[in-house]
Amino acid sequence: MNHQVRKLTEGAMMCALFGAVLMLDRQLAGMFEMYYLFVLPIPIALYGAKYGFKNCLVAAVSILFLTLMIASPTGIFFALMSVSVGTAYGALVHKKAKNGVLIIVTMLLTIVTEILSCLVLASFFGYSIVEEAALIKDALDMYMGDAINSVVMNLDKFIMMIIVMSIVLTGVLEGFLVHLLSNALLKRMKIDVHPFKPLSQWTMPRWAGFVCLAGYLLFVFSNRLPVDENVQLIIMAVGMIGMGILDVYGYVACLVWGMVKYKKNISFMLILTCFLFMSVALHVLAIFGFYYVSTDFKEIILRRDDDE
Repeated sequence: MNHQVRKLTEGAMMCALFGAVLMLDRQLAGMFEMYYLFVLPIPIALYGAKYGFKNCLVAAVSILFLTLMIASPTGIFFALMSVSVGTAYGALVHKKAKNGVLIIVTMLLTIVTEILSCLVLASFFGYSIVEEAALIKDALDMYMGDAINSVVMNLDKFIMMIIVMSIVLTGVLEGFLVHLLSNALLKRMKIDVHPFKPLSQWTMPRWAGFVCLAGYLLFVFSNRLPVDENVQLIIMAVGMIGMGILDVYGYVACLVWGMVKYKKNISFMLILTCFLFMSVALHVLAIFGFYYVSTDFKEIILRRDDDE
């Protein structure tokens, strides 16, 4: 089959697939909208990886016009973000981007989607973060009573932090799952992808470490900033992204150090410690992660392993 004809045919099939999913979801009253970001980016990501950004953009615009005719208002938003994630991912794969870049870009886009849908556009989607916090507070009061006040100094701020953290973590998991599924399917389609690097080779630019540190400090001191409550929630969400990235590299640093120092995998002990002392462990990991990415600590411990 001619290459141009094949390209148009596959693009039309992808648009038809999107249309079928949107029609089915419309008939089922939006039952599948929450799964859009897990599923819909993958077909367009595969198309973009095969044919490049320009061709993928044409297909994406066609899908968006189809979405405007078929989907509900909330479905239009999630379909738009799904197409954006898929287009960005496919274009980066076509440009032979590294896995780290793919994961970060995908996670950032899915996190932005969750923040927009749950914080910025909450009233449009019929979701109120204030009502959600009130329900959680009522449940805690019912089951724990005054005992909760001995554990948490400011219950309202604590609940709000947990809600914002869950929103950010949902975006992180969505981005990671999209990457894993897309990567697996790309391999099956015989499209070249970068293999996953071992943990000891995970790295990031030092300037990015300082950016994440700034986000972490925003998270720590967000309660003291004289800003509007909605702005404060957005600052907390951005800060959690920076803190989360530093926590990941802190976890990697602990694993690498454990392999060099004790010659064994300490992941179980590390996860158990973080679970038992979560409020302290997350901050320790963030600080250790910043030290790991902003200094020569990794090279020092790996050089020590070579010397031994």
